[in-house]
Amino acid sequence: MTNSKYTAKSETERVFSVFETFKKDSEKTKALSGEDPKTESQPVLTMSCIGQLGRFVTQLFQYAFLRICAEKSGGRVECSPWIGQTLFGHNDTPISKRLPPAIELKDMGDSLFEVIPQFIPYLEKLADAKSLRIGADSLNSGLVNVDIWGFFQIHTRYFKPHQQDFRSLFKPVNDLNSSLDNGLNILRSQGKTIIGLHIRQGDYIKEPRLGFTLVFPTQWYCECLERIWDNLEDPVLFLCSNDLDSILGDFEKF
Repeated sequence: MTNSKYTAKSETERVFSVFETFKKDSEKTKALSGEDPKTESQPVLTMSCIGQLGRFVTQLFQYAFLRICAEKSGGRVECSPWIGQTLFGHNDTPISKRLPPAIELKDMGDSLFEVIPQFIPYLEKLADAKSLRIGADSLNSGLVNVDIWGFFQIHTRYFKPHQQDFRSLFKPVNDLNSSLDNGLNILRSQGKTIIGLHIRQGDYIKEPRLGFTLVFPTQWYCECLERIWDNLEDPVLFLCSNDLDSILGDFEKF
């Protein structure tokens, strides 16, 4: 398994650094965009923001959104390098041409593109094309010949009809299976029902809020666990966080 670059920059740092890197990537793409006659007529769906806009978990949602939409429309997938190509063995085609931006529009609350509206004309200028706004309904209707931008951490009811496809995208490569199986066996030795919680803290707490960096009280998770804990068979709690020490005490009873 080859090494892949991965950054632990805060979400705020990543949002603003993407302005610098995307311009360079755009210029590089234009320089390499001589069309292959075999693929020029094929519908294509690209995601140039993956690997730059959002960290690991965000990239899972982004990639799933990209692949499901492409499957619906029969489009060829092209995207920027991202950590999943190393972890899950995806052999994604690099982006060959700049397409009109298709920008996330959330059903509820503000997205990055409402908090920083200047982002939209910036992307339009680099693509030399007007943008369009897209939502969760694109999972069912499909998209084609656009460059998808957004986080796509939408309500799971929208992904549920595509559950099997979603899961199939994130199977670890063989090189990782041994280490992962060892960790899973340790968990299973402590109980039969594993409950996993991913709680983002760290930069979401310490860095400036951008309107889309939601932080939920740990009390909410505890209240949920209290309602179901006694009904589970030999439960064991697995906590994952970028600031684990700050939340461990809140879950001591479990």
